[in-house]
Amino acid sequence: MEIEKAYSDKDFSLKILARDLDVSTQQLSEILNEKTGKSFNTFINEYLINEAKLLLIDDPADLSIQ
Repeated sequence: MEIEKAYSDKDFSLKILARDLDVSTQQLSEILNEKTGKSFNTFINEYLINEAKLLLIDDPADLSIQ
């Protein structure tokens, strides 16, 4: 997730990640819930929020929260 930043693709989904990892969507969902205690959406949203925080910290003059 950190290297390719797939989460930043607006079309990224559980189905796409499961396909890339060669597991079923149900298996991936269960793994995420078991290992992180989070749903796929929560897992991805945390990456998006952290990326936004970094961008705002690095260049706050040119960016807004919107």
